[in-house]
Amino acid sequence: MRLVVVALLLASPLSAQDALPIDAPIPLTVPLSIDARLVPPAMAKRFEVAGISDSTSQQPRRRRGRYGAGLLGFAVGAGAGIGVAAAAGPYDDCACEDPGLKQGIIGVAVGGILGAGIGAALPASDVAGCSRRERIAPGILGAVVSSAVFAGVGALIDPVVAVFSVPFSAPFGAAFALKRCR
Repeated sequence: MRLVVVALLLASPLSAQDALPIDAPIPLTVPLSIDARLVPPAMAKRFEVAGISDSTSQQPRRRRGRYGAGLLGFAVGAGAGIGVAAAAGPYDDCACEDPGLKQGIIGVAVGGILGAGIGAALPASDVAGCSRRERIAPGILGAVVSSAVFAGVGALIDPVVAVFSVPFSAPFGAAFALKRCR
């Protein structure tokens, strides 16, 4: 227990250590500047003088959230597809409990796939030749192909797997099709 208290005392900021009496409780926070205290800034200057590339000091390239944007786009598109199917009118094509269910499922599929492709294309890109207009068509095409492949394979296993694979495969295909635009 004393070792834990000593470790926490060493990890807390020096200004907080001076203000604490010996018998007071020690705060259980780790300062944000702990990395700066462990690696002195003079070390980076030594590497620059020697001509050595320090990969830890370089900023990692920020990845774009194309899959997450595609997943969100799928949800928005699926909602819009259901709305269009509901607004298209009353369906009396069968004598079943839920007329219009088939049109609602088609609306979810079409709207979701289009939404996934457009959603994955929306995050900005710092690659030349990847404007938003140029990203939308490959995003939609990738969502369509991926959904068809995964739903087809899922249908061989179980029809329920085919239905539940589309919301996750459409954003994946759209993000994969836009891989060159990261």
